[in-house]
Amino acid sequence: SDGRKIYLDSVRNGTIAIQNNTAIIKNAEGKLEYNVSDLTADVPPLAYNTLTNPRGSKLIDMLLSDGSHVWLNAESSITFPVAFAGNERRVTITGEAYFEVKHDDKMPFRVNVGKILIEDLGTEFNVNSYEAVVTTLVKGKVQIGSLLLAPGDQAAGEKLVAKNVDLNAVTAWKTGWFEFQNMKLSEVMKQISRWYDVDVTYEGKSGDERFGGRINKDLALSEVMRTLNIKYKAEGKKLTVTE
Repeated sequence: SDGRKIYLDSVRNGTIAIQNNTAIIKNAEGKLEYNVSDLTADVPPLAYNTLTNPRGSKLIDMLLSDGSHVWLNAESSITFPVAFAGNERRVTITGEAYFEVKHDDKMPFRVNVGKILIEDLGTEFNVNSYEAVVTTLVKGKVQIGSLLLAPGDQAAGEKLVAKNVDLNAVTAWKTGWFEFQNMKLSEVMKQISRWYDVDVTYEGKSGDERFGGRINKDLALSEVMRTLNIKYKAEGKKLTVTE
């Protein structure tokens, strides 16, 4: 909130900052934790942090000050109060995030994604906003406008678009996998572009070829492309898909 920037991949484990009676800690596992040190102290005005996970970075695993757990995908960000106060807990995201919310009826948890507001009703859910805002409920309930989701439901914006979706496929990114289910080459390459920080172009391919399967994200880019049997040429951060 004071304008400082801290690069998490280069900072040592331990307490990296203290704001609003809250210690910001990078633990031994690399997870980011916000620990309120004095619940009895007067609550200062809200101070906000923004965590940005750039393209080409591994997912970030963090614990907010209320105990809610957030996983942040590559090319994504979350803005949140260092310590929550008042009558709600509100965060804002871009890109993709998975939430495991610590429910509190007296202080509802809300996620802003562009013009869409998602409210937790005791919940685990995935939000993908790289293009449209797609919310998938894993456990509990969420409300988006007047729409109430049940587990397995998927909404685009405030409209229900699918029921009983494959939750393992939706959340595969969180557990370290690419999951492709009859997915167009162009969509496959968007995921690869974000994960490996490459700009993709096509030479003699339409991008409509379909793929299915699961691939470990710990593999090198060359191994992923070989597994998919996609021919390409690479120059720096530019990757061209060829015949």
